[in-house]
Amino acid sequence: MNSPAALLAIAAPSETPSLDFVRARVSREMIHEIAMNDYGHDAEKRELAILEQLGPTPVLGVVPYDLYPGLGDSDGQLQRLLACIILLRNVAFVSSEDPHANIETSAASVVWLVRSSIVLGSEASRLALRFLLWLHDKQSDPRLRAFVSFGALLLQIQESLSPSNLLDTCTWVGHDHAGHHIPAKPSAIGSRICFATDACLPVGLSQSPTPNRQPQSRPFS
Repeated sequence: MNSPAALLAIAAPSETPSLDFVRARVSREMIHEIAMNDYGHDAEKRELAILEQLGPTPVLGVVPYDLYPGLGDSDGQLQRLLACIILLRNVAFVSSEDPHANIETSAASVVWLVRSSIVLGSEASRLALRFLLWLHDKQSDPRLRAFVSFGALLLQIQESLSPSNLLDTCTWVGHDHAGHHIPAKPSAIGSRICFATDACLPVGLSQSPTPNRQPQSRPFS
């Protein structure tokens, strides 16, 4: 099911504006803190990877809230948003058949992207909405799409965008949710967000990176 036309009319899907928003606001020190998040392991290499705008390495994975430097302030939220954008931008181009793609666990990055963008204000939220609509079109795997469309709905509500067309967005989210296969081992995906029906939408809060995963790179366009 395509994204709602009314939503697309006010939030054109786009890959880069949200990243540009963060890139203009993060300092070298903030990037260094992100690189140090993996207990300082290979921090220099990870910092260079971020600076060179390569794909994600494990240090950019979603880490526990209380371990992220300064997450209670705007700098910490920018760091989180930058990490999530890079992760999700990378997963947009992986194949559903790749056993190391981490598509399902990338749902956690959607959750944190929405949260941080809301904290950072209206401009960040609107740009994040455009990014999620781009991601929804780019990555068709239903394991992620259910979360992406739900995140877009949250941002549409947050920004009071096209409120008369919220029902169309809800229908879109419901369609994606219906196509999402709930794994047989719920413990592997952490907490769940439940709808009013009996079905639950897993939020994929697993925070452990895939062992021995090699970073994927794709230059920013």
